[in-house]
Amino acid sequence: MSNSQKSLSMRNNVLWNSIGNLIYWGSSWLTTILVVRLGSYELAGILSLAMSVSSTIYCISAYGVYNYQVSDLKNQYTPDDYMSMRIISAILGYLICIILCITQNYSLYQVGCILLYMVYKTIECFVNVIQAEEQKAGRMDYIGKAYIIRGIGTLGVFIISMYVTEDLLITIGVMCVYSLVVYGIYDLPKVHLILGKKYTITSVHATSLLLSCLPMALYWLFNTLIPTIPKLAIEQILGTELLGVYASISSPLLIISMAANFILTPLISPLSNYYFLNKFKEFKSASCKIFLGMIVCGGICYVGGRIFIAPVLNILYGNYILDYLNIAYYIVIVVVLSAIISYLNIIFTIFRKLWLLVVLNGGASIVAWVACNLFINNFGMQGANYALMIVYLLQIFIMIIVSLCIYTKWKSCSEEKHNED
Repeated sequence: MSNSQKSLSMRNNVLWNSIGNLIYWGSSWLTTILVVRLGSYELAGILSLAMSVSSTIYCISAYGVYNYQVSDLKNQYTPDDYMSMRIISAILGYLICIILCITQNYSLYQVGCILLYMVYKTIECFVNVIQAEEQKAGRMDYIGKAYIIRGIGTLGVFIISMYVTEDLLITIGVMCVYSLVVYGIYDLPKVHLILGKKYTITSVHATSLLLSCLPMALYWLFNTLIPTIPKLAIEQILGTELLGVYASISSPLLIISMAANFILTPLISPLSNYYFLNKFKEFKSASCKIFLGMIVCGGICYVGGRIFIAPVLNILYGNYILDYLNIAYYIVIVVVLSAIISYLNIIFTIFRKLWLLVVLNGGASIVAWVACNLFINNFGMQGANYALMIVYLLQIFIMIIVSLCIYTKWKSCSEEKHNED
């Protein structure tokens, strides 16, 4: 690595990652609001459906490999291995998306929007591989700048295309073209500087990596499926327009989850180092502080939500949306609980308890599906929040107990091995 590619400090990495993600996801969130202003609640419902379906399939395409790749401190696999595997997983994900669209009772226009948005998410999959290498090299400024360029530009082309064409399908297509251009002229050149070479596509270790990361893919699929299930259930039970209402209310509140990810992602590396070096006290201290910090921040978010949600939603959507104000308060709780689970998932990934993550998140998604259908039929859109709150609280309780057991066993085994030496 050249001098210009020296690692940044943790503070700078967190700062760049947070700013970039904030702008990128903020821009993505604004598209869900502007589609109402420039289109209708029906188009908002279609966009939400396309995002929900493609985000679920994205878990197969991305294969849940990011945390695994960043925490691969022994360099068991090369950057070429990760990129080669991504080609296979991306093709597999898109084929599954096509099959899903064929088997569901979606309109032709809905199918077109879903498939095009899946192209957009597939490009994001390849960016994901590059960003993992940039994080390992301690150059998250590249990640932050890429997010800024992609976020502002995508929002710009979305507004222009929707204003000119008033067609969501064409607009998503324009977003895909822009994202691909950024990938070619910014993302690839930056990672080539870090690697000191261009990617070489090889299938030598791709199969082995696919098998190693299979539990990560399944876990991430289930983990993403859980918050997607309520939207799919609302669309099937209550209709596309009410899905648009629910999605419009929840979109501004997802900033809580985004902010949590901004902070948590850069922390994977130091926590992985503590685990790799058997630094028990440091690992325990850091992980407990992060967990307590998230609880405190969650409480602040809820209080802030009670104060600011009503005026914000009124400004964004008008008085009509205020009829559903009580739903927003419960969504804040759901999003905070979801952020805590994301953190616990990172801990399990560092411990390499991947199949355990599959079981926990798979079981939670089954419970969520049953609970959502039951509660939505009885309580309408609010039933989705009731269902997720029950599922998330139960999952958090189980994961805390299991993680404490894993930590105790890890510490005990390492101390015994040290005494033997």
